[in-house]
Amino acid sequence: MPHVTNRLRRIVFCALLCLPLLGCAQASLAAGPAPTAAAPAEGPTVSPSVTGYAAADTGRDWDYVVEQKATSAVYVSIRVDMNDPAVRDEYARQAREAARALAETETGDVPVHLTLAEPLEGDAVRALAEEYGLSLEHVSVEVRAKDDALEFAGFRAAEGDFESMIAGLAGSSHRVVGAVLLEGEAPAASLAALAEDPRVYIPDTLHRDLARDVAEEYGVPVEAVDVWAPSPFWSMAVERGGE
Repeated sequence: MPHVTNRLRRIVFCALLCLPLLGCAQASLAAGPAPTAAAPAEGPTVSPSVTGYAAADTGRDWDYVVEQKATSAVYVSIRVDMNDPAVRDEYARQAREAARALAETETGDVPVHLTLAEPLEGDAVRALAEEYGLSLEHVSVEVRAKDDALEFAGFRAAEGDFESMIAGLAGSSHRVVGAVLLEGEAPAASLAALAEDPRVYIPDTLHRDLARDVAEEYGVPVEAVDVWAPSPFWSMAVERGGE
């Protein structure tokens, strides 16, 4: 299924973030011609490559890594230390600003990753989705084992039956804490309100300006650029503890 494949690809791609940024900048997985100025008319013309970009060099607020496949698909991963509360608060502030700005310039639906301020039960997820017209694709849920060991589970949300899906994760050996990350699309007109909603810690609109710049630099349509944005839901769950 494409959805599962994309998520697995992102997980594998995240492993690249352990590489030193300067090392990434020189990495090349295979020899071949450099990216062309325009998308190829037929067949791939670029070799797979991984390149790191430092914020100090690009003028952006965050480092990022770009992976280009032989198919010309491009994957961008933002590098943020979400274990540092001050850093993630700044990331959240900038995400809210970006969401408010997009509400002024965009139309239609915008891809979003919503990191929730606190875990939400299924009925609360439904209420949030209905209030803002969210079209959810995936929901990540915090669960705890009997010894309070932290675990996460997830499910495709296309069917929209959040209550039974989240409740169904509970069992004799686990208890459900609640949903912590919502992935999908939101109407651009709702972004400003989402940015102010106390239930949403990070209304991440996935760096659409960066996606456009990367598409231009790599000579591909912006639709071929897939941006992965970090979420601090794991760090936040650890800080909350088992309560």
